[in-house]
Amino acid sequence: MKKLLSMCVCMMCLWSLCAQRRTETTAEEAYLSTSSELLVGILAEQPDIESKLDALEEAANIIDTGHASDNIRKTLEALAGEGTMVESRLNGRLINNYFEVRLRACELLGKIHTPQAKEALKQVLAADSEPSIMASAVRSIGAIGINDANDDAVIAITEAVKKNNNAGNADSNLAAAALESLEKLFSKIERPENRKAVLESIAEISVNWKYNVDVRTRAKELHKKLQRNIPGA
Repeated sequence: MKKLLSMCVCMMCLWSLCAQRRTETTAEEAYLSTSSELLVGILAEQPDIESKLDALEEAANIIDTGHASDNIRKTLEALAGEGTMVESRLNGRLINNYFEVRLRACELLGKIHTPQAKEALKQVLAADSEPSIMASAVRSIGAIGINDANDDAVIAITEAVKKNNNAGNADSNLAAAALESLEKLFSKIERPENRKAVLESIAEISVNWKYNVDVRTRAKELHKKLQRNIPGA
């Protein structure tokens, strides 16, 4: 009996020690996470491109751990508009048109699967004219996979396609990104008129000679596939 009691006491002591260590580890992780977030914010606010790129890499590390906070998202939103929605000027000249920063920020927003991240990417599509950045935003919207009742995500993508189709140098990478994301989101479209708009957008890509053969062929194949999935089609 004494031996059993002694074993119980030892087990309780071990449990208490483990719990204490878990608490200490959690506190340490919280401190490191907060410190990393502060660093991201400080770097992002610096005027030079190198600091902003460092902020993005720190943010990427945080996202990879699964601990991206709302502050990280807000920082990425600001960086995604660096030079377009967030302008710094010197003697009237834009000095923060940082292509690489906007591109990377759009990529990282696609890893934060929230409606707010999607809204930020929609704003990028409306404000930015760089095809590569628009393509990154389109892919990230598809990766997030949220299409609200008003089909806002697919509408934003089809508008980007329309802008690209009308451009003198229509970009095949942007068209390919649109096809990829529209395929992911098609089953989530609620309104029949918006399904029709998506199919029309894909059809326009398939016949636009400005795009390369691979993109046009992919568009034709996707159009047939999605059309078969429409009830009553």
